[in-house]
Formats: sequence, C-alpha cells, structure tokens
Amino acid sequence: MLNRGSSPAEKESHDFALVAHRSEVGGDKSAKVLFKDKIVGVERTMRVGHVYGEVIIQAMNVTGSEGLDGKGRYKIPFRNENILAIREEEDDTETVLAWVPDLICVIDAQNGEAIGTPEYRYGLLVIVLGIVASEKWTSTPRGLEIGGPKGFGMDDVEYKALGKFQKPGSVIDEYGV
Repeated sequence: MLNRGSSPAEKESHDFALVAHRSEVGGDKSAKVLFKDKIVGVERTMRVGHVYGEVIIQAMNVTGSEGLDGKGRYKIPFRNENILAIREEEDDTETVLAWVPDLICVIDAQNGEAIGTPEYRYGLLVIVLGIVASEKWTSTPRGLEIGGPKGFGMDDVEYKALGKFQKPGSVIDEYGV
C-alpha cells in the first residue's frame, strides 16, 4: 500500500512520502509524519523465533521539507514489527509519539519504499510515518489486549490513537479487478 502512493513525479519532489503516502491511508487525520532522520544505530537479537531490537535515529531534515525541526534523537523498539516511536528529550526523559496497534512505518527517504526491520542499517535516511490502526484492533478491549502495548509486554504503556481511522481505498476498486 505504501509504495502504491509514490509516482515518479512525486519521488522527484522528495515530498512524496509526506503527501502521497498519507493520502493513501486516509489523509492527515489518519496518518502523520513522526520524524525524518538518519539511522545511527541498530541492535538486533533473535529469541524464540522473533527478532527483537531497537533502531536509533538522529534527527535531520532529510527531504528539505518545512514543518519538522530536524532536532533530536529517536528510537523505535521492535519485535518483528515496530512497537513504539519514542523521542528522547534533552532532560533524559522520553516521549512516546506512537505505539501499536497503530502502524509505525519506516520509509526510505531516497526512494519512498517501505523498509522492514531486517533492512535497518547505519546511515540510511528515513521518514517515519505513523498510521492509525483499523478499528478492528482499537474498538474492543480484546483487540487492544492482543495488538496493543500490553500484547508486547508493555503493561505500563496506555494506547492513545494518533488520529481517526479512515478506511483506505481498495486496490480492487481502483483498478477494476
């Protein structure tokens, strides 16, 4: 779905991830850019069939876009998928910007393609996009218990939606298949 939103013309503008990808998942109310940065560290370990780890990202303005200050340090802990997006504050506190079941998508700032946790590597310029989870995950306590922070062992983190879910357009409807 993410790569569908980036045409060659949008890729040339370097703002395709900010505009096209957000529109593909419902617009500004259901998706937002969390930060645009450079990966400066990755730690991974394999346990019981899952890849656990954390990617560290140093803020910089990788696209030349207005709106994000290009300051700060961020981290994204993952367990096969991104679990949290955290900003490390100057006073050594942390602010959670997004958490599961909302999607935390890491996008290559150079070509607009989605990057999975196995592809994280030092020096990669990325845009981190938060996308509101489907109501199938967020409308019931059971959905949040399984797919929310508690489902990943984070009992001290309460889920707060990034915005309002908007059903994305169907590829079948779009292409008449």
